[in-house]
Amino acid sequence: MMRWFPPDDGWWKLNCNGTPKGNPGLSGAGSVIRNNKRDMIFAFYEFLQDQTNTFAKLYAIFRGLELSLHAGGRCIRLELDATAVLNILHKDNRQWRLQLLTCLWLLRRQMNVVFLHIYREGNKPTWQTLRVLWELLKLSETKSAFGGSYSS
Repeated sequence: MMRWFPPDDGWWKLNCNGTPKGNPGLSGAGSVIRNNKRDMIFAFYEFLQDQTNTFAKLYAIFRGLELSLHAGGRCIRLELDATAVLNILHKDNRQWRLQLLTCLWLLRRQMNVVFLHIYREGNKPTWQTLRVLWELLKLSETKSAFGGSYSS
């Protein structure tokens, strides 16, 4: 049985997900970040209009890192269940060059980030949290939602 494991002391864990309804299709992206005590620091979900699943997952990563930085995170263990997206981050890919440069800019701002693959089953707590945010956003008709101690 796969499960979520907390990060080491002094680290935060950022679990990301992005899903379209169709590929491309109406998309959303979200991330959940927790500390080593399993406390949620924040969670977010944003609607992205018509996008591919690759774009949605990359957006979840970039936005999650940006929000982590603003919330005080410096050591981030980023987990994602999409090996294709992790491969994009580890290779020079012209299609995603601007997004990769943005990510590198964030990383250079005093962040230590480790990118890791996680099986879908281990990412289940993230799905559950993002599903709740999705439902809240549908009810409120806003574009993003935040939880935990971070506010925009």
